[in-house]
Amino acid sequence: MSTSCNIVYDLLPLYVDGACSAESRAYVDEHLLDCPACRKKYEAMAQPITVDILLGIQEDAEQSEGVEEQQQRDHAAKSVLRRIKRRWLLSLIPLLLLIPLLFLGINQYRGVGMSFTNLYDHYAASQFLTALEKRDYEKAFSYINMSHEYDNIQEGLKRSAETLAFNVEDFESRTDENGILYYTNGKTIYTEEHIKAMLRQYEEYPWSKATDKVGAQKFIEEYQDVSYEEFYQRSKENFIANMKEWERLGYTLAGHRVKTSYANNIDGVMHYSFSYYLSIKNGKQTINSGTIDFVGTNKGKFSSTGGSYFPEDTLTPRLLDRISIYSFE
Repeated sequence: MSTSCNIVYDLLPLYVDGACSAESRAYVDEHLLDCPACRKKYEAMAQPITVDILLGIQEDAEQSEGVEEQQQRDHAAKSVLRRIKRRWLLSLIPLLLLIPLLFLGINQYRGVGMSFTNLYDHYAASQFLTALEKRDYEKAFSYINMSHEYDNIQEGLKRSAETLAFNVEDFESRTDENGILYYTNGKTIYTEEHIKAMLRQYEEYPWSKATDKVGAQKFIEEYQDVSYEEFYQRSKENFIANMKEWERLGYTLAGHRVKTSYANNIDGVMHYSFSYYLSIKNGKQTINSGTIDFVGTNKGKFSSTGGSYFPEDTLTPRLLDRISIYSFE
């Protein structure tokens, strides 16, 4: 824009209103004849402002103000809805937490199913089976209650010693203060029914007496003076070898799910028994087979107590035999 255009642009408001001097008007007239740009600005300024234009400007302003107010109301409404939704979701959290707690509490009261006191053992048993599925046999072994198994060995040694020392002829009959007949050799007491059963067994199966003593002697020779550490290591090696042999035969554990559980009070100690359905893979075929049973005392360890299966099921008994801490022959 030239200097003359700037001067004319400053004079145009006065020129339109007729308030400039004659000399200024003459200068502007002459410039407008030769400058289309300034002439266009003049025509725009010279256009009369009508009522319709003023109303249109006012209406646009009102509409703009109305849109802004509506947007503010919409924003406020959305904020309220968000707060309500957030509070509603937060209120659901305690309810969602309460449902499993209620489920465990009902089972705790009934003494059946998964409950507070057997939850730890359930977890251990499930992790044991999961480790078998992943063929992590060392981890699976870590969930077995080896302290309990070692106690069983000590009890077995005691009974084996009694079997070796047992001789029916050494027992004499006596009667207690209630008139009940029993037999004793001065160390051990047997009921009349027990003695009769043993005599009947030896009479029907003469070899069983010798077999019992041979078995007892073998058990003593194998576990006499065996420390817990040695027993633990030997059991671990046996367990892993058993499972690898089962795997070598073409079998793998493909899945498991909870069947049932219940509680028993034995000598003041709660024992929690539970079963799992098994899915066993035989080559490429996965078969929903029998169940495996466990028992625990809420210490995150358990003992396998066998299982159940239909007569035509040949896979489950093979697995149950292999899940053993003893050498499988």
